Amino acid sequence: MISVIGSFVCFVQAMLVCEADVVGLMMQLRAGSAPATSDGLYALVSSMPRDPDGGEDGVAGDIVRAWNSGRTPPIISIEDVAFIFASRRDAIEKFDVTYKTTSQMFSGAADPVTWWTSWRQDGMQARRVVAPVVEGLDPDHRHPATMQWQSDRGVVSFGRLNESMRPVPEVGASMLGVEDSWLGAGACIGSIDAGFSRASEHDLGALLERLPSGAAVVETAPVMIQEAACVVLRLGWPRPYWIYLDPELDFGPRRIDRILDLAGVATLSRTTMDQFVQCGGQWLPTRFRWSQHPLGAGRIGPGDDPESEADWVLAATAHAMAVNGEACDCLPSTSE
Repeated sequence: MISVIGSFVCFVQAMLVCEADVVGLMMQLRAGSAPATSDGLYALVSSMPRDPDGGEDGVAGDIVRAWNSGRTPPIISIEDVAFIFASRRDAIEKFDVTYKTTSQMFSGAADPVTWWTSWRQDGMQARRVVAPVVEGLDPDHRHPATMQWQSDRGVVSFGRLNESMRPVPEVGASMLGVEDSWLGAGACIGSIDAGFSRASEHDLGALLERLPSGAAVVETAPVMIQEAACVVLRLGWPRPYWIYLDPELDFGPRRIDRILDLAGVATLSRTTMDQFVQCGGQWLPTRFRWSQHPLGAGRIGPGDDPESEADWVLAATAHAMAVNGEACDCLPSTSE
């Protein structure tokens, strides 16, 4: 997978254009002749001749700032998006959730796999228990296949039933599962500093604070996602992440699109979140669906849907959730 920062480095290289061309371009952008979209900006800059001497590293951020000053501004700035996500993350001191996850691979027509997870976080400490049946999450009724992780200030341990907890490097187990994008960018639970974030975009507030200038932009035009007019956040350039934020949910994400390189095949990784509830002053999704779609030579722009069917789908539904001790109303039947 190309990282967000690595993707920005590619953008910097594409923007190493001749100094005279840069000056003319930024004058054009500031004068209001800017492309309406970030894709249009990237195509414009990519079409310009390269500087054989390499150009200046800071020019990418300058070009993006000139583009921002000359286009119609979006309803929220990138700085405000970063502030909102960091504030939401920092406001969640305690978080408890029990959810059911089902994974289905379609390439080999394998049967779906189901498991239950209990995640409990309190400050810098977290505990994750996984079992094939919901009863296996109960400490008094552990299933033989029950596994548990715990993290204390970034130190992660792992253990199975009737085993003592051991440090993760010793057993090679990850604290977080494949559903951590839901807990992270979706529910603002992923904290890089606390060790609860496996991927950088799962702590979106910290990522936006640390990215180089111009690596993240907000598109001017909204895109309809689940009948909601969502603000589009772009992270990176050649293969960007597209994150769709709903203003009616305090800019909580409804969809996250990433382009992965899986065995040399460009693949769309799409996370869709819905069935939001308000809990502890936060809008949180109680259901999410993660799907992977081979793209081949194709690409995905803002609001686009893939032409190919998913070859892997993972879905999770929360059955109990509490934020800072306040319980949420999300109790589907255990048969779902």
